[in-house]
Amino acid sequence: MSASLLTVVLLLAGCTTVSFHEKELFEGAGRVEEDPLPGVERTFITLSDGTGLETWVVPAPTPRAVLLFFSGNGGLSKAHLPFFREAVARWDLTVVAVHYRGYGRSGGSPTIETLASDPPEVLRLVKARYAPDLPLIVAGHSLGGYAALRCAGMPEADAFLIVATFTTSAELAEAWRKNLVPWYAAPFVRIDVDEEVLTLDNYEAVARVRVPIAFVHGTEDDVIPSWMSARLHTTCPSPHTLLRTIPDADHNTPLLPRHRQPTLEALAFLLSHLPR
Repeated sequence: MSASLLTVVLLLAGCTTVSFHEKELFEGAGRVEEDPLPGVERTFITLSDGTGLETWVVPAPTPRAVLLFFSGNGGLSKAHLPFFREAVARWDLTVVAVHYRGYGRSGGSPTIETLASDPPEVLRLVKARYAPDLPLIVAGHSLGGYAALRCAGMPEADAFLIVATFTTSAELAEAWRKNLVPWYAAPFVRIDVDEEVLTLDNYEAVARVRVPIAFVHGTEDDVIPSWMSARLHTTCPSPHTLLRTIPDADHNTPLLPRHRQPTLEALAFLLSHLPR
């Protein structure tokens, strides 16, 4: 809808609402990938409450490290397999991608509470099963960046790769409101945000990171603005940090072939600072 037409609609309606609710965070719930996937081990990790989370493992023959990956809200692991396979081929990384509750064949239903509480338990289980004697990098894209950063400060996490994630849900909701309408229509727009959603905060997480961390963001991201990664990078006290912005990349393309080279370079940066 053009800005002028949207303005007319807003004026006629009296106001409009930008909704930001829990259910909208989990668009990938209920989807299952059935295709055969050569070279991928599909298994489960069982949480302490008995819930099984579907796990896709792309193994390296002689791994030097393990990459634990959390996808964004609308995604499953299949979309990122080319990126995973390149990481395996280039650096002998074993990639472990875990689906949230309710995603793929994972049990349960996703909630904001489990989005925060599950990743630390997943990290401990992945460390014990796949990386007892190897460094472990925790990575996430978009909402997966929030999931990955729930592991900040844990001794099992040796590095973080955070792709196109947000600062806080409150700042993201405001950014969406500003992008939705021109300034002269802003008084007619109300933001409706669940109280639980307002708890999403990555500032406090990155403030606890002392291990190497890299932030990657496309400059043309119209879902989560790239300045958010820049702010997280500035906030982080780690002695080894990197910020890579990708010209012309949108929200999803930092992991796709056309634009993923800077993301791979960010991964190489992390590998160069891992414990020997």
